[in-house]
Amino acid sequence: MFELHVVNEQFQEAVNSIIFRSHIHLNVFQPLLEKAGHKMGEEITDIDVLAAIGERNFEMLKQSTDVVIGNVDNFIEKADKLRLKLITALSDVFSKEEIFNFELL
Repeated sequence: MFELHVVNEQFQEAVNSIIFRSHIHLNVFQPLLEKAGHKMGEEITDIDVLAAIGERNFEMLKQSTDVVIGNVDNFIEKADKLRLKLITALSDVFSKEEIFNFELL
């Protein structure tokens, strides 16, 4: 149960980091890019982004992206290990026909 709790916490942390990054992207970075004259969907370089949003915001964008990637990767790794443990534990208790062998998508 503790491992299930930990994986759930990792899931919540991944979701929270996605929400945070999405919020600052939509409400801070995107308006600054538009103010600098960049249009939605156009190709833009890191230099363009840096010039439009500033060094501090650019670093926050990079760091928040890295946090999202790290949190999601960590959750997937831990959740898959827990999934295999649960399959093993449930296989010992239930017959093959009774157990549902689920996979992460």
